[in-house]
Amino acid sequence: MKLKLLSIFICFIGFSCKHDLVNENDVVEVIATLNGEKFDKKHFDSITASQVFELKINIIKEEIANKLIEAEAKKKNISSYEFINSFHSSIADSLIQIELKRKNYNQIVNIDSSEAHGIYKTTEYHVKKTILGEKLINSKSFEIFLEKEFHQSFTGEVYGSYLIPPKENVDGEIVVLSNYECSYCYNFHKKIKSLIEENNNNFNFKFVYFGDQILKFANAPVAAGQQSKFNEMNDFVFKKVQDGNISDSLIFEFAKELNLDLKKFRTDYFSADTYKILDENRKTIISNNIYSTPTLIIDNMIYDEPNILDILKRKINERK
Repeated sequence: MKLKLLSIFICFIGFSCKHDLVNENDVVEVIATLNGEKFDKKHFDSITASQVFELKINIIKEEIANKLIEAEAKKKNISSYEFINSFHSSIADSLIQIELKRKNYNQIVNIDSSEAHGIYKTTEYHVKKTILGEKLINSKSFEIFLEKEFHQSFTGEVYGSYLIPPKENVDGEIVVLSNYECSYCYNFHKKIKSLIEENNNNFNFKFVYFGDQILKFANAPVAAGQQSKFNEMNDFVFKKVQDGNISDSLIFEFAKELNLDLKKFRTDYFSADTYKILDENRKTIISNNIYSTPTLIIDNMIYDEPNILDILKRKINERK
């Protein structure tokens, strides 16, 4: 979930394409065919809904950015236009050159210098406004509670351990799908644990690892979970993977610090059964057309919006 430079100029949040699974019991309305392949209307409704949602999020963030720019300009007693033009950054300079090249600026300069000047000033202004808006947004704390109009239901079961001891008589279970190799997931993991600790909520939170490929070290939390030390090992693996400093020996040293039965831990860590758990989870998750992390499963519905932490906060508050 890293935002590349050009993506910052194009939009505030990168678009992603997700393909919803058609339930066998659903009525299929065919809207097109190609060489015998049928195209289901519900599938395209889902894609459209995702794109509409992402467009709304971008518009909301753009409006917030405009308000922040206006406020900062007012502090300096200048117009928003003057404030934007006074902004300088190497990122903006690079993006301006990329956009000018895309618009054939150098060729136009030789033909019509007046038109070229207009293209340059317009491009410079819009790039600076976008980068400045993004910078101001990142410096502020705000929440967006907008959700997709509908969410796909999750089918199947996944094995995981709870981030806090599970409680009885709760309103529901939230499954956190996350990836040790994803830096955004690591920050999300820390935030969600703080959120859990700060709120007397009515959910049980289950952590499930999901990566592009199964990371060998992902076996460690599962193995430690056999001795009730999942969370400690889970946090350790997350941090060490992000630091780029993890090995079997470091894991075994930490297992010793946790006072685990090292013989049992080592057996479980290298066990084919442990790998099978992670592999079966991965297959089940992919069968639900989930390909990105972090993703939440709330009340058995899939939430993959970029603002899922804000959505989760609201749902926790609603259930208090």
